[in-house]
Parts: sequence; structure tokens; C-alpha cells
Amino acid sequence: MRSPTQRALSPADIQDILGSPVVDAAELSGGGFAAVWRATLPDGRQVVVKVGPPPTARLLSYERGLLRREAEYFRLVADRAPVPSVLAASDDWIVTTLLPGRPLTSADSPRARSQLGAVVASVHRVTGPHFGYVSDPAVPPGPRSHPESAPAAPPRPRSHPEPAPTAPPRPRSHPESAPAAPPRPRSHPEPAPTAPPRPRSHPESAPAAPPGPRSHRAPASEAAGERACGPDWPTAFVAMVAALRADAAAWGVPLPPLDGVVERHASVLAEVTRPALLHFDLWDGNVLAGPSGELTGLVDGERYLYGDPLLDLVSPALFRRIEDTPGHPFLRGYGLTHFDRSARIRLALYRLHLYVLMLAEAPSRGIGRDRHDRVTRLLTDEIEHLGSFGQ
Repeated sequence: MRSPTQRALSPADIQDILGSPVVDAAELSGGGFAAVWRATLPDGRQVVVKVGPPPTARLLSYERGLLRREAEYFRLVADRAPVPSVLAASDDWIVTTLLPGRPLTSADSPRARSQLGAVVASVHRVTGPHFGYVSDPAVPPGPRSHPESAPAAPPRPRSHPEPAPTAPPRPRSHPESAPAAPPRPRSHPEPAPTAPPRPRSHPESAPAAPPGPRSHRAPASEAAGERACGPDWPTAFVAMVAALRADAAAWGVPLPPLDGVVERHASVLAEVTRPALLHFDLWDGNVLAGPSGELTGLVDGERYLYGDPLLDLVSPALFRRIEDTPGHPFLRGYGLTHFDRSARIRLALYRLHLYVLMLAEAPSRGIGRDRHDRVTRLLTDEIEHLGSFGQ
């Protein structure tokens, strides 16, 4: 079923965004938030065009401006992770190179999972300017790109009027694209003979290098508007869960009782003192593996934030407790073998956050009752699990 957040596009729309003729364009399946297309250019190069929701779509409060966030994430981790190169981006869409491989949902690989753990451990060494999400006021403008060729600018796209950045350089590879993963259980998925004409120049908002700590940190409401963040991890994380609960209440989504469940563990959350760069959405549909099982790609970085590295250990073992699976290949690659009481409490809190998110997003994705009931049971179990740790 198509999500209401996914625009209905045509090859002509993709051609308008690229500002160039296309030989072929086809929509990829597997995601539940944006519309994702693969396009083949006249010179044989293949690119991915990802288009955000229409202005009328209902979104969670933290989902505003996600496509620009994805371009930022890819630039932040380009020297640490196998992510696509950003060729052009606006507030409404992003154009990237096409990575080789197939998602783990269609071709499981312990080798790729282990390599993913090592890659994520490297990304976690990047330290952010604050805890929580990023919004435009908190992100300094990044440098303009310097492509190898600079053809003339195309006409402004007719259906997506935002100007785009500089022209794409050649993609790193030209693989055959495999169908993306089947619909995931949350929005947590997704995927001419001359160089194409360059879109008009538009500076990107992401810094070229990993951000360092600031001398002063603004409060959440000042730094990130409606996207939760804060000067410490308890402040940011409590605000993240509160925002999702507010979204659920506004849309009439029933949740189990949650008052005080997160707040009573604030002292454990406060043990996290460095805001690490997090992908958040590391479910199998966003991880690509090659024919030999090697890790070839990591996509869908638009939900990135800064916080506890353990938050990134939830999605690689979706609907399970990774701390109870010591032989998990992700953990081997990450280099993590022991979870103390604090880590187990925090992982339970992060699963709680994910399940609240999955329930809150259901109306915007057109998801039915069956998933609501299943995720509610998981959430209730996690609340009881947290209760077993005491105060």
C-alpha cells in the first residue's frame, strides 16, 4: 500500500528535477516516507532521485525538512561510511549516485552486518554541537560543491520550484539496481552522452567536516524550533518522546500509560555526556550488501541526530533485544561485548521511543490496526521490562 506521504510522480517529473533527458526512470519500492526513483541518463549513468512528501501530507513534528537533513548526513559521514554522493538537493528532493548491492531484507549477510557495526562505530566518533535533532538555525552553511564539469543550468523544475545545487559528478559505480525491500513495518525504510546540465547553484547547509562542540549550547526551543534537542541527553531524549506523544494525541492514536516512564530514568540517561552522530534508521532495508556478502551501502540518513551511541543498536535488531544476542554480527563488528545495567535500561528506553514513533506515525502512513496492536504489545512489554530495573 502506498503511503499518503509518498508523492505520485511520473518520469516527466523526474526529468524536470534532473534538468536532463532520461533514458529510463522507475520508482523503487520498500520505503514508507518519500518517493524514490532510479533514473538512467543518456550516457548510461544511473542516479537516485528521492522526493519528499507533498505539502498537504500529515507528518510527525520531527519530520519537517527531512530531505535536507539527508544531504547533511551523507556529507558528514562520506569519509567513514559507504553512502551515496549527493549530486543535487533542495528542501523537497535529493539526487544521489546509485550504490551497488541489495538490501539485507532481500539478501541477508552476516558479513555485511559485521562490517556495518564497524562503520557505525566509526561514525559514532563524530561529536555534534548539541544533543538531539538538527534544524536550519543550528546548522552553519556548508561549502559549495565543485563538480568536474559545469554545463549550463537547466530551466527551473515545473513541479518542484526550489533551486538545486551544482551538477552531479560521475557516480562511483553503475550497478544494476535491485528492487528495494518489501514494505517495512514502519517508515523506518526505504531505497546525456555529455554530463547532465547542472542545476542552479544552491549552497548546502551541512558542514563539510564533523562538527565540534560549541562554546555555548542553546536550549531546545531556541536551537531547533519544533525538533527536539537540548544541552544534555536527558533533556533532548525526554523532549523527543514527549513530541511523539503529542503527535499521537493530536491524531487520536492510543498509547499505553507513559507518564514518568522515561523521566524516572533521567539519571541513567545523564551518564551520556558526548553527543555522538547517530543514523537512527539502521533497519535492514537501509543496509546494502554485494554479491559476496560485503557491505556496499548505507542509505536513508535523513533522521540523523546526536546522542547516545546505543540508540543506533535498536534498529539493527528490530523487534528484538540485541543485548540478549551476544553473538550478533553487528555487535562483533562494533566491538561491544558487555552491557551493564545502565546500558540495558537505556536500550529499553530507546526501544520504547521507537515503538511510540511507530504508533504515532501510523495515521500519516495509512497503516492499519494490525500493526498498531502488534507494536502496542511490544511497547507494553518494554514498559514492563523497564519496571524490572526498579527506580
